[in-house]
Amino acid sequence: MKMIRLATVCLLLLSAVACKQKAGNNTGINATDTVKKAIIKPDSSPKENTTRQKKDVNAKFLTYNDDGDYYLLLAQHGDSTISFINDDADRSLNRGDSIKIFWKDDTITMAGDDEMPVSAKRITSIRKIADGPVTLFKKSYGRQMKYTWAPEENFSDYYLDKIYKLVEYYLATTKTELLLRSIKAKEAINYSLESQERDGRRYTMIGIAVPGTHGSNIVQWLYVDDETSQLFEYDLGNDKLMPVR
Repeated sequence: MKMIRLATVCLLLLSAVACKQKAGNNTGINATDTVKKAIIKPDSSPKENTTRQKKDVNAKFLTYNDDGDYYLLLAQHGDSTISFINDDADRSLNRGDSIKIFWKDDTITMAGDDEMPVSAKRITSIRKIADGPVTLFKKSYGRQMKYTWAPEENFSDYYLDKIYKLVEYYLATTKTELLLRSIKAKEAINYSLESQERDGRRYTMIGIAVPGTHGSNIVQWLYVDDETSQLFEYDLGNDKLMPVR
């Protein structure tokens, strides 16, 4: 009788254990799974954040723009032009220089927009990677250009400096044979400026001259759009303005 009772107790215990295991398996979760998930989740999240918060880019320097409320630096990345807030007083970069820009997200307020905050990229530091065509031109040519303009023209020093840099860029990338010859010989290149209207738009017209037998001869006319600062080469044969890229 005692043996029968013992066997019955053992069967009941085994049945209870089996039911408990079955119930646990139905949930699909065990202690090991919980530990694994607790480990995996923190590891994956920071990797995503690191990718989103990358704040550097390789680009080509285009120009500084100090005309507005904020000092700006414009750079080309692929086919896009990116604008950065640039607090650094250094202005030594030349158009076409390869640079690495480090930046952070920021907000600024624009005049006339009820001081609503606007998202902006603020430069933290810049590293120059390689010289562009203007820097190489300045190193090889090694001379300052001279320029003249009519007394009635109201050109500011800032604007004259901007035009000078555009002419430098043109000379650094030109394929005009007479100019290439003068640059190679390090001859004195000069230019004149005057305001001009064409097809209802205002331009600054530039005449680039090189030394000739009877003094300086203008060998190329350029136009700068007063509104956009786009530089054009004048095609005399077709009477057209060709954008300089």
